[in-house]
Amino acid sequence: MAELTGQLGYPVSEADLRERLETALAAPADHCLLVAVDTNDVPIGWAHVERLRVLELPPAAQLAGLVVSEQDRSAGVGAALLERTEASARDWGCRSRRVRSNVTRERAHRFYERAGYRRIKTSYTFEKEIVPSERPAAESPDPEARGATHDAIGVRWWAWLTRSE
Repeated sequence: MAELTGQLGYPVSEADLRERLETALAAPADHCLLVAVDTNDVPIGWAHVERLRVLELPPAAQLAGLVVSEQDRSAGVGAALLERTEASARDWGCRSRRVRSNVTRERAHRFYERAGYRRIKTSYTFEKEIVPSERPAAESPDPEARGATHDAIGVRWWAWLTRSE
């Protein structure tokens, strides 16, 4: 699967991919990973769909990634994976599926449009690297904490954090 992820444009080591898989699959209520294999059980494609639970949108499923090996493209593998992600979306009660695709992936855009997707917007993606917190877990804030705090410029912030069980 790491080789396929590299073909998607995101090189990753087997160890790093294994760690990411463990994290995603630890929340099966919000993630579904589908892997297509050949007759020798070698992965030839995968699709990762996640349930979006954001304030600004009704519940939706987002295709986080879909890749088919270069030699198996245009053989129906991608379409089959995409169709199966729709079943996950229905099971989650989602009424739509979303896909984000790099503007340079014109072949992928045609694939999604043939599958019934429509372009709804063009946007930029911004990223900023952050340094993980060095604070020991014992010093982490209480996840049940609720309350207002004031910052240095006098803005009042409310934190509503709950533990998901």
